[in-house]
Amino acid sequence: MENKVVSRIVIIGLLMLGLGMLQRARALGCSLSQLQCIEVCDDEDIPHEQCVKECGCSELNLLLHSKPAGLGLQRAQVGGCSPSQIQCVEVCDDEDTPHETCVKECGCSEVDLLHAKAAGNAECGLKDLSVTQTSVPGQTGRYLVTVQNKCICTQTQVKLACSGFNSSIPVDPAGAITADGDNALCTLNGGSPVTMDHAVKFYYAWSTEFSFAPVDSHISCSVA
Repeated sequence: MENKVVSRIVIIGLLMLGLGMLQRARALGCSLSQLQCIEVCDDEDIPHEQCVKECGCSELNLLLHSKPAGLGLQRAQVGGCSPSQIQCVEVCDDEDTPHETCVKECGCSEVDLLHAKAAGNAECGLKDLSVTQTSVPGQTGRYLVTVQNKCICTQTQVKLACSGFNSSIPVDPAGAITADGDNALCTLNGGSPVTMDHAVKFYYAWSTEFSFAPVDSHISCSVA
């Protein structure tokens, strides 16, 4: 009889612990409706940060819900943190949360974080910068350029080939792409960091497309 009582207590305790972890994960993350709101907003070419804010979420909670929290805070990669966990830590660090707390909340460890970033620093390069260019429907000669960083490490001072770049309309948004003095290269987003999977988009208009092929960048994989 005593063994049965003890067993029931243990089972109840485990159920309560599991429920508490689930509730905590939900509290840290965005709701499903907020995630859907952000996805729809992103598809409309509205700045990602504005989408997150208007949908009532935060970048940190978005990462915690869709990546670490949603996966039970398990590492997706042996010998290092997953790209989503690294993003989670970086966003958390930017919110002035103690770094040790960020690493723990994002389901990683300091050692694994160092390993992942060191590996990423060695492997990241221009090949990880994806540039796509599409014609805007119904607007002859107007183009939408999207630049994405596919690597876990941030890339700064991104230079694109744009010999003779010009636009018959102001580049939108302003400063997204600026021609350098040599008239052969352009600087993306004023040299600001381009983080993993956060696209930099801009519109311009001309009679022909310009290349915008990645030519140079600085790799940044330091741990905060």
